[in-house]
Amino acid sequence: MTSWTQVTYARHSWQEVADQVPTWQALKDNPGEPTAITLYAEPRPGSGGVLLEAFAPFRFNWATITRTAPGGVAEPIRDGVNVALNDGGWIGFDYEAPLGVPLTYTATFTRTGDPETVVAASPAVVLDAGGYGRAWLSNAVDPASAVLAWVEGLDEIERPAEVGVFDMVGRSLPVVVTGTRGSRRGQLRLVTATLDERDALWGLLDDGDVLLLRTTREFGIGNLYFAVQKATESRATRLGMHPARRFGLEFVETSAPIGRLVSGRDNTWRQVVTGAATWQDVKDQRADWLDVYRTPFAVG
Repeated sequence: MTSWTQVTYARHSWQEVADQVPTWQALKDNPGEPTAITLYAEPRPGSGGVLLEAFAPFRFNWATITRTAPGGVAEPIRDGVNVALNDGGWIGFDYEAPLGVPLTYTATFTRTGDPETVVAASPAVVLDAGGYGRAWLSNAVDPASAVLAWVEGLDEIERPAEVGVFDMVGRSLPVVVTGTRGSRRGQLRLVTATLDERDALWGLLDDGDVLLLRTTREFGIGNLYFAVQKATESRATRLGMHPARRFGLEFVETSAPIGRLVSGRDNTWRQVVTGAATWQDVKDQRADWLDVYRTPFAVG
């Protein structure tokens, strides 16, 4: 899978590209061998993800990508364990990155046959929330349906525990039997400004899947995976035609869902070559190369 960053890491200048590659098809088919071990990370606030591109010389076959937040341990990103390198490169996205804190990504490259392991780390990056009071609500394995929502409030959060208190004959103090305290539960209150935002939120809730709420440090909860037990919608004003809505989501915290990504919110080179049949189609639909890079092509 060729990316523009892969081309720039394999060749040092545009003149070098022009000298070595006779046609656009040739550049697409052979971006060149990367000359260094590199991991590139770029926050994408508009989509709520972090673009990751890993490059290594052709002798390396696999890479594992991990994320480290302040005070935390390195944890693999979704679909980031033992990913295959294609023409020396791999491109992916982290749609579960915490918001508003410095994040460092690490790529561990390995080769088969003659064992060798090298490690590359990205500079620290920060994924902004997109505005004060904003938070990303998404299906962790299907982030294309993610919603950037206004958080109006988090009502009191409880963590219940099974506790048995037994009075005993001959004892002044009871005997207590306890279990492990349960996960967090409470009510999340969100506000949508338009009917489209309201419909998008209901679309996210309809499947009943485990959701991920990503908030900045000020909210005090960080990343929260949860199941919604009850969802309610109400009008923000008494004016019947006013589109603003308030949502109340009664939730129970869960573990992160298992599974591979089934969608994304960003552009990849594969989307370009699949969504545009010819280079002329690309030029007709996009004003310049930066527009190609930033604006996803529809696929399928």
